[in-house]
Amino acid sequence: MIRLFVIIIFLLSGGNLQAQTIGGSSIYNVLTLPQHPLVAASGGRLVSSLSNEMGLILENPAFLVQEHNGLISSNFTSLSPGSTFVNAIGGYHSEKLNTNFALAVNHFSYGHTNQTDAVGNSIGSMIAYDQSVQLTSSHVYGKHWNYGLAIKYIISKYGMYSSQALVSDMGLNYTTEDKQMQMAFSIKNMGLQLKRYATQGEDLPFDLSIGVSKKLENAPFRFSVNAQKIHQFDILYNDTLFSNANGLSQIKNGFAGKLINHVILSGDILLGDKVVITLGYNFLKRKELSIQRMSNGLAGCSYGLTLHLKRMNFYFSRAHFQSSMAYLHAGITYNLKNN
Repeated sequence: MIRLFVIIIFLLSGGNLQAQTIGGSSIYNVLTLPQHPLVAASGGRLVSSLSNEMGLILENPAFLVQEHNGLISSNFTSLSPGSTFVNAIGGYHSEKLNTNFALAVNHFSYGHTNQTDAVGNSIGSMIAYDQSVQLTSSHVYGKHWNYGLAIKYIISKYGMYSSQALVSDMGLNYTTEDKQMQMAFSIKNMGLQLKRYATQGEDLPFDLSIGVSKKLENAPFRFSVNAQKIHQFDILYNDTLFSNANGLSQIKNGFAGKLINHVILSGDILLGDKVVITLGYNFLKRKELSIQRMSNGLAGCSYGLTLHLKRMNFYFSRAHFQSSMAYLHAGITYNLKNN
C-alpha cells in the first residue's frame, strides 16, 4: 500500500499535469461540493471526524475502516430546481489483503437548458452533467494510524463540450488510544485532464486541509476544527469589477481575516445512541456569500440530524447560502450483513 502511495504521488505530481488552483477559476468544481449530509451539516469540509460514517470517505479516504464492510450508502442533494446530486457507495474488507475497499458512483445533473445559436435563436435543448467513479482503498498502520487513497475518473459534459480527467485524493488519520481525539489531513483533487473541453487545459480544484476532532470525556459533545486550503494564505474570492460596477465597497481582508477564512467549525450533540445533531459554521462562505446592505441571515451556517437505527442510518442536513437560499441533503446507509 505504501509503495502504491509513492507511485501515485509521482504520477500525479509530474510536470505534465495542469496547475491546481482555487477561487472559482478551476474546472470540475462539483468536486468541491459536500457529497454527504454530514459534511454539509459540518460547514462543507470535514477532514477529521469521530463519527465513523462511511459516506465521509468522499471527504477523506482515510475514513474508510473495516467496520464499513458490507455497508452501502446513498446520498441526495438538491441545490436548485433542476440541479441535483446523487451518489452510491459500497464498502468491502479483504481479509487476505487486510485492506479496506470502497466503490462510489457520483452523478451531478444540471438538467436541460435551452440551446441557442450565435444570434440567440433557439435550436433545441442541451443537457449538462458531471459524473465520477471513485475507487478508495485504506489500510491500518500500527494501533493509531489509518491512511487511504482514492482514484476518481471524471466525465463532464455541457452540451457539445465534454471533458475527462483522472484525479486522486489521499488522507491520513491519527486516533488516540481512547478514541476520544483524532488528527487528520487530506490532499484532494490532484490529477490531470485526459480530454479537454477545448484546446486549452484548465486547472483542478486542488485542496490541502487539516483537522482536529475531540470528544468531551464526561459530556455528550464532539467538536471539530478544520482548516481548508492551507496551501494558500489568501483564499477569499473578491470580485472587484462587480463591486465597482454596482457601487459596493471592497471587502476588507487583513491578516486576521485571511487567517480565519481557512477555519470551519463544527460540533455534534449526542442524544443517546440513536440521535446526533450537527452544527457547522464556515467563515469563508459567510464572507463571500454576504450581500452588502442586506440581511444575510444564516449565510455560512449549517445544521443536520443523524438517526442511528439497527441496520440503517438516516441523515438530513441544510446549509445556507443567503437568508433566502439554502440547499438540502438527505442520505441513508444500510448494513447488508445480518449481524
